[in-house]
Parts: sequence; C-alpha cells; structure tokens
Amino acid sequence: MNEIYAYQIISGARRPSRDKLLCLCIAMRATLEETQDLLIHGGFAPLYVCSQCDNIIIFAISEETILQVNSNLYDHGEALLE
Repeated sequence: MNEIYAYQIISGARRPSRDKLLCLCIAMRATLEETQDLLIHGGFAPLYVCSQCDNIIIFAISEETILQVNSNLYDHGEALLE
C-alpha cells in the first residue's frame, strides 16, 4: 500500500476493501478485538470462525505476517489477501 492511498483512507477520500483492512491489521499486529472493530467501522462483516478463510486469519492475527497468512490461505485453497 503506498503512502498516497493510506492518506486517502485516513482522510476519508477512499474506502478500503475488507482485504486491505485485514492487511493493515496484520501489519499493525492489531488484536482480534481491534481487527473486528475496524472491520465493523469500515462497513464490513467481522471475521467469522465458521468461515475457513476467516478462521485462518483469526489464527494468524498478531502472530504472523501477511506473507505467512497468504501462504496458509493458499495451502487451504482460499483466496489470498491483496
């Protein structure tokens, strides 16, 4: 994510996708609670434990990098975070 896009998100000029918010949370090492709050405030559904993709992300929050998360998603046949 480049600096201009990040500024546009902060200023409210752009609305990030759910994947972008998840990438930000992982990069910031946000807690699960912080991640859920950010998703809800961003207008998205919170992570859901019954979803395989979301379950992988829940497990990875605060523990892994985006590359590790994408590797786990790939190993389970899920779409990668972009």
